[in-house]
Amino acid sequence: MTASPYTGTDLEVLTPQQTADLLHTTPAALANLRYNGGGVNFVKVGRKVLYRLSDVQDYLDANSFSRTDTRVTK
Repeated sequence: MTASPYTGTDLEVLTPQQTADLLHTTPAALANLRYNGGGVNFVKVGRKVLYRLSDVQDYLDANSFSRTDTRVTK
C-alpha cells in the first residue's frame, strides 16, 4: 500500500462518520449544525459531504477556552 500524496495537506478529507468520531459526537449532530449554519466548515462533492481535516483542526482551535465563566470571541 502506498502513502497518499495528499496526506498532511488541506486535501485530506474525512467523512461525516469519521469527523463525528473525532469530535465525539454523531453524524446527525453534524448534519444539524450544517443545517443551522454552525459547526465545522464542510465541502460538498455532488451530494456527498466531506470535512477537511484542517477545517476540523481550525474549528477545535476556535472553540478552545481556558475558563468557563468568560467567552472570548476571535
